[in-house]
Amino acid sequence: MKRIVLIFVYLIAVNSFSQDKKINVELSYPIAIGDNFFAKGNYKGYVDLGMGYNFLKKGDFDLGIEVRGSYYKKKYTGALLTPTSFESPIINTIFAEPKIRVTYTIPSLKKLKFSTGLGYSFAWYNVSTGDVNIKDYTIEDDGFSINLNASYFLTDNIYSLINYGFIKTQGSLLPEINKTSFNTNISTFKFGLGYSF
Repeated sequence: MKRIVLIFVYLIAVNSFSQDKKINVELSYPIAIGDNFFAKGNYKGYVDLGMGYNFLKKGDFDLGIEVRGSYYKKKYTGALLTPTSFESPIINTIFAEPKIRVTYTIPSLKKLKFSTGLGYSFAWYNVSTGDVNIKDYTIEDDGFSINLNASYFLTDNIYSLINYGFIKTQGSLLPEINKTSFNTNISTFKFGLGYSF
């Protein structure tokens, strides 16, 4: 606990001497949205963590990188068909999303910041079968991802945020189903708080 307090005090001290904030951390609540297998399949979001670093500033624009990770959980009420059929599995899903990010500020609205991230997403679906005869297993998937973010600074360091994310997956979770937009698209909405220093 002492270490956490010391780190927090250190970050505040560093920030008080630096006007050019380059690092941010975020904690959000994710929700699956849209007409796709992820939202319609009732995947429930629990947490989304993000961290970013701006390495180049040009006027009102910053170029940087960010990494996001999120966790969702789903309990099927029917049968899952791959790799074998059984009733009511629980699927714990983790996403990791590295991106290149552009952040921009409107000069007349200094408390507002907008960013666009473009990158890739890696997903792990851990299937808990609930059947002693069938082992738990993990299905991996990946695909192109993009997100749009708006932040409003409540103080010099703390901000609220809303985030829209889109992932175009390979469709590895259900390979026997046609790879339509419904079966390969994932859309999410996230809202939370961030800290910039």
